[in-house]
Amino acid sequence: MYGATVTLSDPTPPTLSAPSGALWGPGEAGGFHKGTESVTVSADDVGGGVASIALSADGRAVETYTAPCNFTFAQPCPSSAGPQTLTLPTTQLSDGTHTLTLVATDAAGNQSTVASQIITVENGAPPPPVGLSATATQPGGSTFTATWSDPTGQLAPITSALYQVCPASGSGACSAPASAPSAGPATVTVPGPGSWSIAVWLTNAAGNASPANAAHTNVVVPPSSSGGSGTGHSATATTPTIHVTETLRGASWWCM
Repeated sequence: MYGATVTLSDPTPPTLSAPSGALWGPGEAGGFHKGTESVTVSADDVGGGVASIALSADGRAVETYTAPCNFTFAQPCPSSAGPQTLTLPTTQLSDGTHTLTLVATDAAGNQSTVASQIITVENGAPPPPVGLSATATQPGGSTFTATWSDPTGQLAPITSALYQVCPASGSGACSAPASAPSAGPATVTVPGPGSWSIAVWLTNAAGNASPANAAHTNVVVPPSSSGGSGTGHSATATTPTIHVTETLRGASWWCM
């Protein structure tokens, strides 16, 4: 006998364990998924062994674990694979709802029953607030009330706002960002006389916020008055009195 061909029958697909990890959960960012998240899963097969485990998003393969298989053996692939951790950079997906799937394939090409999960991705920061304006709380003062409206149609609800004061000229130091209610108003105090820019940007339920998405409005504080109501006394100019005494022919004269 110079050779032999062995054909194995393996009609049974592999099985997947229950997936775990942030990617397979309800969304750790306020119910939303963002950044890079992972899922951990194991697979078992009683026939030719587990050849691969694949993670897909909306039918597109994202990451695949490939087992070390040797098809010269009667059981080419390991009977168990895992736990294996597969990752998904959610920034590769648009903000919104997506369907994830996990599929294990054995050496004979049988595939497991698909494990699926629907997730909602939110990586984007909210757009700028609408209609930002600021009004001085008293004429000539340095404290202003900033008001605006939140943009509509947001996937993740807007939860808060941040504001910052900078010199309107664009040169000089800005204040540290401060928190405000999502739809305002905010009480903003500028450093003093001059022209200032107030920037407001928004944060959503996923924790996304970006100063690049800020709305801006300028305010002006007039210079302080140089007069004032000081307590100093004002001086009244007087003409000095000059006394001259002259003796003439025995008479004494006195002049003013």
